[in-house]
Amino acid sequence: MTGRRLIPYFLGLASLFGWVELVGPPVMALFKGTSAWVVFGDLLQIHSRYYSVPLGGYFFLLTTFGGLVFLVSLGRSVVIYWENATVPLSVLETKLTLEFSADLSHSTLTREQIYHANRAGQTAYHIKSSTDTGTISDNGIHIKSWINNRKITKKLVMTGNPKKSVQIMEVFDAPLPTNFLATLLPDMVVLLLFKHANVFRSTIARRNATTQNDNEYNGPQGVFSLESLLYPVSNVDVTIKFPVSRIPPEMDVYLIKQNAVEELNPERKDENGFVSFRIIQSPFAKATLRFLWRNAAAPG
Repeated sequence: MTGRRLIPYFLGLASLFGWVELVGPPVMALFKGTSAWVVFGDLLQIHSRYYSVPLGGYFFLLTTFGGLVFLVSLGRSVVIYWENATVPLSVLETKLTLEFSADLSHSTLTREQIYHANRAGQTAYHIKSSTDTGTISDNGIHIKSWINNRKITKKLVMTGNPKKSVQIMEVFDAPLPTNFLATLLPDMVVLLLFKHANVFRSTIARRNATTQNDNEYNGPQGVFSLESLLYPVSNVDVTIKFPVSRIPPEMDVYLIKQNAVEELNPERKDENGFVSFRIIQSPFAKATLRFLWRNAAAPG
């Protein structure tokens, strides 16, 4: 959660603390039998009998309204948080790297993920690999997951067109383990504890998957899209790497949420004969991340 998103919560807490300080006098008047309308009318006076400072009643009403809004907002946030926390699988992090050959005719998409189960009985993970204009390379799909250095991938079950669109189920050798604390804590906290303190090492799984395509991105224009599914991903890191001889003149990146579109600025980096464009999006939910570019002409 970013600092900007935390501001309303801090303001809400401030309203509640202010309200606690001011609530005593009007509540005591109600207990003594004073009509609620009389109390309310007195609170609207510039010099209320309940407070020694001018406009004290207005401040009390303002903090009451702010506190109610905060409690409603907090309640909704708790419900949404718990719904997301108890989905069958939580993907804590996804790193995607799309790398091209020198003539752009061949591409390799590498997917690294960190995830864990929140419910018992999760025995497989569903993945889809498809191509629009090109083809999936023969034997170009490789997927493996492990927990605590132990491989848990038993087999891959593939259906569909092996050249154009494949549905893949990564079947595990046993149902994924669960940990109530990993489900309860925020995903970013769980990821931090796992990476830097080696906590949850017997629960959290890592996945490494590669997909290789031919003639998908070597036309005049390139498009790469990543769509979130129903459940959010806490952190998505996408990098597209071009050989230095085929750097596109521009790279446009858009975050699409239904009809709303936000243009993003990718980080550009030169490394080892490649130029990469990178976007980090956190969280990533109910959205599409789309990269658009025009391919540079082949040298010579």
